Amino acid sequence: MKTFNSIFIVLLLLLCSGMAAKAGNTITLSSVSGSPGDVVSINLGLSCDDNIAALQVNIPLGDMAQYVASSAVLSADRSNGHGIAASETDGVLKILVYSLDMQPLNGSDGNLLSFRLSLNELPGNLSLTPQDVIITDTEGNEVECSTSAGSLNVLCAQTAYSTLKFDLGRVPLQNTYYSTLRVTNTGTADLVITEFDFSDSSLSVQNELPVTIAPGNASDVKLAYAPVVRGSAKNTIRVKSNTVTKYNLIEFFAEPYAVNELHISNATGICDEEVELQLSVNNMDPICGFQFDFTLPSQLKYVDGSFALSDRKTDHQCVASFNDGKLKLIAFSISNQPFADNDGVIASFRVKLDGKYNATVEASDCIISCVLDGVPTNVTSATYSGTVSIKSPTIDGNSSLSLGRQPVTALQSAVYTVINYGDAPLVIDKVAFDCESFMLSDNFPVRLDNYGSSHDFVVFFAKDVSASYAGNMLIYTNDPSTRLKKVVLTGEIYNPNFLTINSVSESIEILLSNYDAISGLQFDVTYPSSDFDVKESDFTVLNSFEGFSLMPRRLSNDSFRVFAYSLSDNVVLPDTAAIIGMKMPPYDKTVWGNYPVKIENVILSSGNMENVASSSSASGYYIYGYSTSAEIATNDTSVFASDGKLTINGASGSFIEVYDISGRLICREFAASDFHSITLPISGIYIVKINTMTFKIAL
Repeated sequence: MKTFNSIFIVLLLLLCSGMAAKAGNTITLSSVSGSPGDVVSINLGLSCDDNIAALQVNIPLGDMAQYVASSAVLSADRSNGHGIAASETDGVLKILVYSLDMQPLNGSDGNLLSFRLSLNELPGNLSLTPQDVIITDTEGNEVECSTSAGSLNVLCAQTAYSTLKFDLGRVPLQNTYYSTLRVTNTGTADLVITEFDFSDSSLSVQNELPVTIAPGNASDVKLAYAPVVRGSAKNTIRVKSNTVTKYNLIEFFAEPYAVNELHISNATGICDEEVELQLSVNNMDPICGFQFDFTLPSQLKYVDGSFALSDRKTDHQCVASFNDGKLKLIAFSISNQPFADNDGVIASFRVKLDGKYNATVEASDCIISCVLDGVPTNVTSATYSGTVSIKSPTIDGNSSLSLGRQPVTALQSAVYTVINYGDAPLVIDKVAFDCESFMLSDNFPVRLDNYGSSHDFVVFFAKDVSASYAGNMLIYTNDPSTRLKKVVLTGEIYNPNFLTINSVSESIEILLSNYDAISGLQFDVTYPSSDFDVKESDFTVLNSFEGFSLMPRRLSNDSFRVFAYSLSDNVVLPDTAAIIGMKMPPYDKTVWGNYPVKIENVILSSGNMENVASSSSASGYYIYGYSTSAEIATNDTSVFASDGKLTINGASGSFIEVYDISGRLICREFAASDFHSITLPISGIYIVKINTMTFKIAL
């Protein structure tokens, strides 16, 4: 190497002493192929128009090949006493051809030299490209030179795997599990896979061997795993192929287990009824006993004595305990005999439904026992819960009921509606009251079957003493969330003692309706003073009020205070009668119509000077200028107004028109018979036209 460097430096000095000349000179490298480990020969050719005395060239080799030391030799027919030096540094081959006395190379074309390369185990194509070329002529001048690259093709298959590790996790025994291994040929020659070597006989390959994969292509290899022994499994797969590394290692992990599963059945039922839950076990091992622990949801109550084994039992016994919602079920065989079969119901128990919606039943602890190698072992592999769907009624109704304010003379009642919004029948066993004056007329039990169905209870209150009262109605149901529905009842009973107003011809009458005996009264009466001229003298005592003194006193332009009393302790016994008359003298300008009259501040005095008025006011109308329900005669035609109808006698052949008080036409009809009836929309004042006759009437 030292000699090479010294010569190289001297030659560089010589070459740099002249100017480059122009001529046709070309360096050419040959192409070659081989396999990893092969030694191949490369030719370097030189064609020249000049007399070439020396040259230097660099050839990059990278990682694909290595220069074979001392393999560079000059062609005998081109050498003219020339020397050659070659070495590889950092993957670059450097070649120097020189003449100490600057003699020209022989010939103008052909191979100048050759060298050998040892091919590495890296497949691929390498371009052999001359670089940093320097050539000089016999005068020491550098001349131009072109280059032509060769190629180095390393032929070798190379594998790339989709994974180097399979992990199937927990897998049940007695099944076959498939995995796919994708193999890609990243090399430059056909990949041939000839063998898969497994460390576990449970593994196998499904493809037909050998498998050939062209360069740049891929193929899927299907692996099968059929475990027969429980426990953790760690396996190694060796893939044998024509790659440089004959075996490729792939790891395979799994944890096979025997399937011994508990399945809890689903069930559906109605609240307050019982349903059966079945326990099924599918088992690979010969199980001889079990213990299942449950924490039952609050909606489920274990039925004592309902735990039973199925016909899968042999000499097995069973026992159950239930405490604070925790249910423990145990089955065992004194002789460790296995249950029959390996699938199906193994036991069952019953629960009473006491709630709503769905309840999940799952084992809080599960032991499925099997004797393995003489040792009792829990072989449970999985548990699956069940669901109990509970259909239940849902009562809906107000939390209070007012019976209102009613007189003692009436049987007070109100309707209370119950609705079932559940998905099961609602049964009302009874209704009770904490006050004996309340009652119902229904027969029990009352059943509401469908969603949205309802029932009306008529609640009565019967008592002959006036007072406000309250009580509770207690409804007993099968709604699991509302076994007892409480409804607050309120109401008021009063003695009916009140005044009313009645319009008669040219006056109004004050009527007294009384339950208690009345010894005196007082009230204020208001009337339309702009239309009627009422004086104290217009107030009179009517027949049913004889023996009472009457004292009207004006309070304002349109009101009087009326006071009536008896100096001889007379009383008005219970009745309804007109007691006071009030004339209504109209002014000349007063027109026909309904005029409001109001009574306020009513005081009705009983014998013990107590105000027993059940109403402090009353309103009414004085009807002026037209008939009310009496008969109106018009020549040969008569008209009656009552019960919302006008009945016209002798109307045959007449056109009848009815207007309201504002003049709006209500109806126009032709009377085809003597008795013609017209129904009017509301009570009020109407103008009736029969042919050419017109009059007003109140209905």
